[in-house]
Amino acid sequence: MDFNPQEPLTILNGDDRDVIYKCIEIAIKETNNSKRKLLYELIEFILSLDRIYNEQNGYGDDTVIKLFKDCHIDNFYRYCDDCGIKKEYRKYISILEFCIYIELYKISIEHNICGLKHPAEKIKELARYKYLIENPMFRGKHIELSIKIVEDKEVSLVFYDNKEYKFDDFLITMYPDKRINKSVVYFPDTIDNLLKIGPTQRIKMKYDILAYHFGLPIIDEEEKEDLFRFLSKYYENKTIQKYYRRFNWDDGLEKMVAFGADLDISGKVDGAIEDFFCYKYRTEKDKAFISGIDMSLYNWIIGVKVELYGIFCRYQSRENIPDIKGREIIYKNCLMLLYCQKGNRIALPDTYIGRPIKEVISSCIDILCRKMKSDKSIDISSIVNNCFSTISIPDYQSEVYQFTVDFKKDIMIVDTKSAARAQQAIEQVYTIAAERLTGLKAGDKITTQQLRNRGYKNNNGKAINTLVEYGILQKGVLRGNYIMLKDF
Repeated sequence: MDFNPQEPLTILNGDDRDVIYKCIEIAIKETNNSKRKLLYELIEFILSLDRIYNEQNGYGDDTVIKLFKDCHIDNFYRYCDDCGIKKEYRKYISILEFCIYIELYKISIEHNICGLKHPAEKIKELARYKYLIENPMFRGKHIELSIKIVEDKEVSLVFYDNKEYKFDDFLITMYPDKRINKSVVYFPDTIDNLLKIGPTQRIKMKYDILAYHFGLPIIDEEEKEDLFRFLSKYYENKTIQKYYRRFNWDDGLEKMVAFGADLDISGKVDGAIEDFFCYKYRTEKDKAFISGIDMSLYNWIIGVKVELYGIFCRYQSRENIPDIKGREIIYKNCLMLLYCQKGNRIALPDTYIGRPIKEVISSCIDILCRKMKSDKSIDISSIVNNCFSTISIPDYQSEVYQFTVDFKKDIMIVDTKSAARAQQAIEQVYTIAAERLTGLKAGDKITTQQLRNRGYKNNNGKAINTLVEYGILQKGVLRGNYIMLKDF
């Protein structure tokens, strides 16, 4: 998904949002000026929208000039001069915000409402924030993305302090001595369960496991904000998207600094998703809990349909139609809801489930836009339902299946460089064990001689020791005795 969910700071969605809302409600009740009341109602409407649509409202300076005839750009610049707002920041402040905030600040003073900053402080804050969004910095120096073509392939690099880095190398350079070159490999019986959830979630679990075993470094909050702005600005870049998403995991930057930004999965762990599975993922101390949810595919899709209906109802109420960029944002937001709703997630095979649904979402957006263009009073709900009724896939049911991944027993910690080889080696050992140890169950006792009779004949005991190392056997109290830990 290419959608950039960064939320620009405006007077409508800052930390003082609730105070602003209270002032607007007072203004609507008290004002007799129809033009000014219209503005307040407009702001209240925008506040009611989800943040993703604030970018598309289309309310520019022309709107404000009509509503505030006594406000001129000369006054705005004079106010900036009086408050010491630098000229390079002024282009990041809209006259709309200037006019609105002045009025709301006056109301807060008149009614003894605390929580709004002086307009000078607020505008400086807005300007600086927006300036940094367009001109990200890190530790006081500019940071940007550099695209190079290497052997006919596009390579995305971080350009910082006159040097170019791959993103992971940049983190290593900026945070020396923080890297822990360890990774995780999963035992095959764990892999069988992991194939129910998506590849991204399998990778995320690796970071969670490593964080449990080794802890995380402390990263300065300002530096985290700097890197967030950098990743946000270049979110359209495919390489940056991966790091942006990992950054937004719990302690995402700390995990990338400690264990690498490119931690991946290999072998059978990288296998395809088996079936539609709706689940909740949570970690607690040394375990990850994956709880399946009783959910049908069509019931899950209702969340996407409701989202589409709500978006286009808002446009319809404004007698407006989303432009091309707006349609892209709507589509990508629907994709986000296709995979995650209210903390619950789904995994689904893309070829025969995911792709048809995505095609219907795209088609539905196009049809709604086309019909709204000729008739602003269309029945949005009916059109959405008709579009989704064309999905020609069964109504799959997610099983109520739960499993736990023990961060000590179900995995092995290995060096990062040998992780792929180690995963392959474990899978090979388990494949052989499945042939040689058939019929044995967890808790059964077995001796060295019995193991040799089953094919583990090397004299130095390396093969048997490997069974212990890989969690298949546990050494017994007596020498040459073992206890089975797995069923075969």
